[in-house]
Parts: sequence; structure tokens; C-alpha cells
Amino acid sequence: MEGNTLKKVLVIFNVLVFSIFVLFLTACDFSSTKLSNIEVAGGIDKSNQPLDIKDVFQNDSSVIYVTGSISNAPARTVVSIEWIYLDADPEVLIDSVDLNVSETDMDFAFSLTKPTAGWPSGDYEARIYVDSTLEETVSFSVEAPEVVEDTAIDDVIAILETGGYVMESRDADSIAYFQLNMVNDKYDLVTTVVSCWLGYVNQVERWVEVVQFSSENEAQSYETALGIEATEGRLVYRQTTVVLVTYSQDTIDLFN
Repeated sequence: MEGNTLKKVLVIFNVLVFSIFVLFLTACDFSSTKLSNIEVAGGIDKSNQPLDIKDVFQNDSSVIYVTGSISNAPARTVVSIEWIYLDADPEVLIDSVDLNVSETDMDFAFSLTKPTAGWPSGDYEARIYVDSTLEETVSFSVEAPEVVEDTAIDDVIAILETGGYVMESRDADSIAYFQLNMVNDKYDLVTTVVSCWLGYVNQVERWVEVVQFSSENEAQSYETALGIEATEGRLVYRQTTVVLVTYSQDTIDLFN
């Protein structure tokens, strides 16, 4: 009887030791869950990798991303984010999102879309939680873009006038017609023409047309469309938001 009792005690002891060992391993597994590579970015790729990593954004940024990686995550792990605007009293919780982790190791990305009126300038935080425990905090800020005066149209007109051109600005109705029919509809573009000028040397010699757009990208798209059309003898020059069209190489040479 004493032998059987001893065996039972040993069996119970072994079961207890094994149970404690399993609990220890489980605890180690949970405690080793790790966040890494936390970044704030202006974009992401198809694998949730950050593109355009930065910590300062402009008011008109379309989306702000926070990306990262989680490793050794047990089943049913939840990664959460809180987007906080700090320059208010009290601070403002903009949004919070939960992500159910689907893999033991995975890359993730959270995003926040620009408000209708744009981002308020100031300081922000993104707070990242794993199963309700705060694990990471990243900071970023939003600022108004620096206003740079566009002097391209004045520079181009001044160079042409110095080169002997008499320049005449079109009126608002002519600009609206030109924008619709000679730019947007003709070349399937979406642009805003700010001003349009015609000029001649000696009234009929050395014709030139100068078009100012609201942005450099719009001017570039018009320049590209003219290049694709490739009208014989037509020459095109662009200076930031301004596109110049002429048939005179001497005119183009004024800008070299």
C-alpha cells in the first residue's frame, strides 16, 4: 500500500510540474509578443510597407499612415490605435481603430483621412496598443504650406518685352474660352488657366503665346500634350507654371 501511495504522489507531482511548465511557456509566449518598425508615412505599398516616411505633414495631405510589424502574436491578439490631436485643451481623440491580428508575424498599417476642411495645424500623437496595453507612441505635426510667390509669368513677359515683343493680355472671357476649348477639351485635361498672353515683334513677325496655369503640374500636363501633338515647327518652353508656344527659335533662345 505504501508503494502505491508513493506512486500516486509522484504522478500528481509530475502532473503539477508539467502544468506549471506549460503555464510558464504560455506566459513566455505572450510576453514575447513584440511591436517593431513603427513609422509615420505619407503612403504605403501593397505589403503595408511605409512610403514617404516623415513626421511633418501639410494641411492638405490626403492621408496619414502609421505602419509597423508585430511578431510572435498569439491567436486573437488585437492591435489598436488612437489618433490624438494635442494642440487642444483637453486633447482630442480623433479616432480609434482595432485590428485583429490574423498571423503570428505580420505587417500592419493604420490610416487617417484628411478632414473636409483640412488638417488643423499643430502636434499629433498616434498611440498603439496590444490587447489594451499601450506599447508605442509616435508623434507628428501638421503645418500650413509655405506660400511661395509665383513670379514666373512676370519673368517670362519681361524677357519677351526685352526681346522686342509687344505683349497683350487676354480678357476674362477669352481666358475662359481658351481654357475650355483650346486646353481642357482639346487635350482631355483638367486645368485652370490663370492668364493668357499674345505677343508679336513688329505686329506680324515672331508670334508667341504665353499661358499661365494655377499649378506646375497643370503646366507640365499641357506641355506634355503639346509635345505629343507635335505640330510641325511649333516650339514649346515651360518655366514652372508658365508655358510658352512659338514658331521662332530666336524666341526660345531668349530663355537660354
